[in-house]
This record gives sequence, structure tokens and C-alpha cells, in this order.
Amino acid sequence: MSPRTAKILLLGAQGAGKTALGRQLKYKRFWTEQTENGLPWYDLTALVDGQAFPLVLWDTTAGLDNSPEAKASVRGADAALIVADTQCHSSVSQMLDTAADFRDLLPGRPVACVLNKIDVQPPSDLLVNSASRHADFVTFCSARTGQGTAATLQRMATALHRRNTSA
Repeated sequence: MSPRTAKILLLGAQGAGKTALGRQLKYKRFWTEQTENGLPWYDLTALVDGQAFPLVLWDTTAGLDNSPEAKASVRGADAALIVADTQCHSSVSQMLDTAADFRDLLPGRPVACVLNKIDVQPPSDLLVNSASRHADFVTFCSARTGQGTAATLQRMATALHRRNTSA
């Protein structure tokens, strides 16, 4: 029996790199132009323990408020990748708040703080420590270069697989 597709939300501030991360994972490339995301999701597969594990990354512009868009995107979510731009304080602050909100809204589901744009500015120890207190794990990536993006997805897929097999 194949595992059911896990829904992972991509959350974070505008301009943090959510869509770029999704595109990098799906297409292995970076778009230089800013465009609207044509589809709000990316179908992907990760290998966990030698087995294909289907995933869908749900790229949302909604936050975790009470809007109909937010409610629709959160429905059925199994996990969240919460993205922040390492060089933007407000993006980081929003990531930390969103991680706490996601944990309150959907307890027990894996949450990762994704520190993006490490090719421009590496994250400080203070930032990493703060993110660690709000998430199950912290990853570092550059959606522009692809550095760390596959590892981010793999780490989340492994966390979801563990959660599903221990239940």
C-alpha cells in the first residue's frame, strides 16, 4: 500500500522566497522575474526508507488568519515549511509568529523554519537559536542557487514519515 500524499504548507512573509523554493524543488531552477504563482501547489516525491513518499507543497499567500483563503489552505495540512529571508528582520519575525500560530492551530504536525537566501546573508547564531525554539527543525537554503533546498524537503519528508509510522 502506498502512503497517502502529505500536504505541506509553504508559509512566510511576502518576498521571503516561498514560491522560489517551491519552483526550485519542482523544476530545479530559479525564475529571475517576479510572477504570480500559476498553481498554488507543487506535486513532489521524496524517498524515505527506500519508498516513494508523495508530497504536495501548497504555496499560499494567505497567513494563518480567519480568512477563507487561509482556512482553505490549512485544511488537511500535515506540516509547514515556514520561510524567512535571512536579511529581513520583519520576515524573520513573521516566521517565528507563524510557527507558533501553526503549532497552536495544528498541534503535533511537523514545523520547520526555513532560513532562505543564505547565498546573500548567512543566518546569525541568534537567528538560528530563535528559530530552533519555534520549530521541530531549522534548515538553511538558497532558493536562487538551490543550495539546501533538497535537504529541506528530505528532512520534512522524513519527519512526516516518522510521524505517520509511529501513529
